[in-house]
Amino acid sequence: MGSFHTTIAVGKERGGAYEEVTAQVDTRVGSFLSMMPASFLRKLGIESDMEEEFTLADGRRQKLPIGNVWIRIGSEEWPGPVIFGPEDRF
Repeated sequence: MGSFHTTIAVGKERGGAYEEVTAQVDTRVGSFLSMMPASFLRKLGIESDMEEEFTLADGRRQKLPIGNVWIRIGSEEWPGPVIFGPEDRF
């Protein structure tokens, strides 16, 4: 399938305030982390609690902060890790 766009809602805690965004969903094997703009995550009150090194598409390696968010799609809510990414992620 590759990738597609859909509306999701992102929040700091289950049942709390969520903000809707249009997200690109990647269905390829190995895709399991979300990445959102760092400023958007901080606006929601999400804090990073660790850093991980990633290999970028151009081959560079970069340490990026990771935190945890709640994602709602329809009436379902799930917690998950999120990478604090560059500002062009939405």
